[in-house]
Amino acid sequence: MTADATETKDYMRYEIGIDVGGTFTDGVILDSEGVSTIVKVPTVPSNPSEAIFDILSKGAKLADQRIDMFLRNIKRLSYGTTSATNLLIEQKMARTGLLITRGFADTLRIANMGREYLGVDLNCDRFAPLLSRRQIWEITERIDRAGDIIIPASIEDVMAGTRYFKETGIEAVAICFLWGFKNPVHENKVAETVKQSMPGTFISVAHEVAPILGEYERCVATVMNAMLGPPVSRDFRSLRTRLREVGVGVDPQILQSAGGVVPLERAISFPVSLIGSGPAGGVTAAVSLGRDLGIPNLICGDMGGTSFDVCLIRNGVADSTIKTRIIGHTLASPMVDVLSIGAGGGSIAWVDGGQRLKVGPRSAGSVPGPVCYGRGGQEPTVTDANLTLGRLNPEGLIGGDLPLDAESAARVIEEKVARPLGITSDEAALGICAIVDNNMANAIRAITVQKGIDPRDFVMVAYGGAAPLHVASLADDLRIPEVIVPFFATVFSAYGAVTSDVVHSLTKNLSLEISSLDELTRCFVELEDEGRRLLEAGGFVKDSLCFRRSAEIRYVGQSHEVPVQVPASIETVEQLYETFERTYAAQYGAGSTHPGSRIEVITARLDAAAGAPKREVRNKNPDGSIPPLKGYRRVIFSRNSGQPETPLYQGESLNPGDRVRGGAIIEYYGTTVFVPLEWSADVDPKYNLRLRRQGKR
Repeated sequence: MTADATETKDYMRYEIGIDVGGTFTDGVILDSEGVSTIVKVPTVPSNPSEAIFDILSKGAKLADQRIDMFLRNIKRLSYGTTSATNLLIEQKMARTGLLITRGFADTLRIANMGREYLGVDLNCDRFAPLLSRRQIWEITERIDRAGDIIIPASIEDVMAGTRYFKETGIEAVAICFLWGFKNPVHENKVAETVKQSMPGTFISVAHEVAPILGEYERCVATVMNAMLGPPVSRDFRSLRTRLREVGVGVDPQILQSAGGVVPLERAISFPVSLIGSGPAGGVTAAVSLGRDLGIPNLICGDMGGTSFDVCLIRNGVADSTIKTRIIGHTLASPMVDVLSIGAGGGSIAWVDGGQRLKVGPRSAGSVPGPVCYGRGGQEPTVTDANLTLGRLNPEGLIGGDLPLDAESAARVIEEKVARPLGITSDEAALGICAIVDNNMANAIRAITVQKGIDPRDFVMVAYGGAAPLHVASLADDLRIPEVIVPFFATVFSAYGAVTSDVVHSLTKNLSLEISSLDELTRCFVELEDEGRRLLEAGGFVKDSLCFRRSAEIRYVGQSHEVPVQVPASIETVEQLYETFERTYAAQYGAGSTHPGSRIEVITARLDAAAGAPKREVRNKNPDGSIPPLKGYRRVIFSRNSGQPETPLYQGESLNPGDRVRGGAIIEYYGTTVFVPLEWSADVDPKYNLRLRRQGKR
C-alpha cells in the first residue's frame, strides 16, 4: 500500500464489538461508511483477553490499514466477557471478609433452607456457603423495616473487624446490614471507616449492589461482587493499559448481563453485573432484529463450541430476572434470563456402560478441540459428526483459516461410537446430531412448553458458529414455523455488543401495596434522575437518553413476583392492574389470575439508556461479483436419504430476493446453514436468511 493510499484512509473510524467464547473469540468491525468486517480467532483459555489483540491485528489487515493507524482510528470498542463467570467457576476469587448485622452471621449458611427440595429429596447435598464463618465479622447495629435506626452502628466493632481482616489476609470487604437498603446510613458510615482503616481494599456495599428485598440474595450479590472485584479490576485495568500502549485511544465498554454496555470503571465497581455478559450480546442483537423486522416474539438460540444458550423475547422485550442462580447460590442482580446447557460443536459423544449413546455435557473446547481440528483431540464431537455427514466444508472453517481433517473425524467416530454400537459411521454421526438436537429442543421446551408457552407462536433466531447447522431440526421437532439466520449469525453476540446502547440498570425496593400510582411514579422519577446523571457524566446529551420502566409485582400474600413492563403511558391504577394480570396470565396460564385481589410492587427497576447510533450496515460483497453456487459434495440428510451432488452456496454472495431450495448447504465465513430436504431459505432485504418448511406440516 502506498503512503498516499494510506493517508486517504485516515478519515475512517471504526466501531468494534468483541465476544469471548469458549472455543472462538468473535469480532465485528463497522467502519464509518457502514461496511462490516467479521473476524474469528481461537480463544486462548489461559489468557482470554489475548484474543482481543488477535482480533485487532487481523481486523487491521482486513481493513487494509497499517496497524497503528487502524488502532488510532477506533472510536468505540465494546467487549463481552466471560471473565466474571470463569472466576466463579474456577474459584479464583479474592479472599473476602463480610461485615454483617450482629446475630445474622449465618445468613449465607442458612441460605434459602433448600426449600426447593423440601418433600422432594431429603438426602440432597447443599452447596457450601461462599464464605467460611472465620471470614465473617458481626457488627452491632440495627435498622427496622421502615428504615428507622433502632441501634446505632458500633464503630468499635468495625475497627476490631478491620484489624482481624488485615491479620487474616482479607483482600476485599462486603458490607451487608439488615434493612440497609431502606436506610443506607449505617452501611455508608461503616464503608467510610473500612476505607480509612484498609486503604486500597475493594469494598462492596449492599445498598449499592442490590438495593432490593431478600436478605440472603442481597448478601450473596454483595459478597460475590467483593470476591470478583480485585481480580476483575486487575484484568480490566491491565487490558486498558495494554490497549493504550498499542495506540487505542478509547476505553473498552463492557457488556453487562442485563443487556447494554457500561463504562469500564462502572464495570470494575460492579463486576457481579458481568456474570453472563457474553450471552446477553446475542439477545440484545435479537431484540433489535425483531424490532427491525416487526417480529415481537422470538426464541433466541446460540450454539457455539461449548454450550447452547436460549432465551425468550416477548412483545419485543427479552425475558429478564432480578434474582438468578449461579454455582448453587441465588443472587440479586438484573440479568437477561438465559438458559444454558452443555451442547455445542465441541460436545463429546460417548457410549455409556449400558451401550447408550450420549452427547455432552463435557466439551473438547478450543484446546484440544474436536478431532478434526488436528490439535490433539481424541474424543468424537458434534463437529466431527457434522463433518462426517458432509455438512461442514472439509477444506476448513472461518474462510479456510481452520483446516479440517475429515479422515480423522470419521475414524474416531468409527472407533468410539459406531463399532461399540454395531452401526455404520454415518448412522453414528446421525445419532450424535440427533441426540444433541434433542437436548437443545428440551432446553427450548423448558422455557416455553413447561411454562405454558406455545413455541409455535414464535419465530426462532439461530446464531453462533453451530446453531444454523441444527436449527431446522429443532424447528421440525417443536413445530416452529420460521427460522431466521441473521447475516451476522456467526458473530451475533459481538454484533450485539458493538450496536448496544449504554445502559445503567437501577433498582429500588418499595414493598408497596398499590392504591395509587403516586409513590411508584415518584420512585421512577428519582431513578430517572440518577440514570440521567450517570449517562450525562459519560458524555451523553439529553436528547439521546431514554428510560425503560419495569417492576416486580405480586398479589398480596404471595412469595414470588412477576416482572412487568410499566411504560410511562400507564396513568391509572386500573391500567397497572390490567398490565399485571395480562403478564401474570401469560406466565402462569389462562385462569391463573385473581381479579379483584390486591397487588403490591416489591421492586421498581429502570433501565437508563443512551441510544447507540443507528445506521445501515452494508454487506461487504453486495454486487454479486462472486457467483453464489460454488460447487457440490456428498451430504447425508437422514438415515434413508442423502445427496451425492448437494449444491453448496456462498452465503455472502446471496442477495435480497434469492431463494435456496433444500437440500443444500449455505456456507458463510464462520458458520454453515444446513437446509434440509423440504425446506427453503430466502434472503430478506437485510441479507438475513428466512428458513421455512415447504408444504403443509
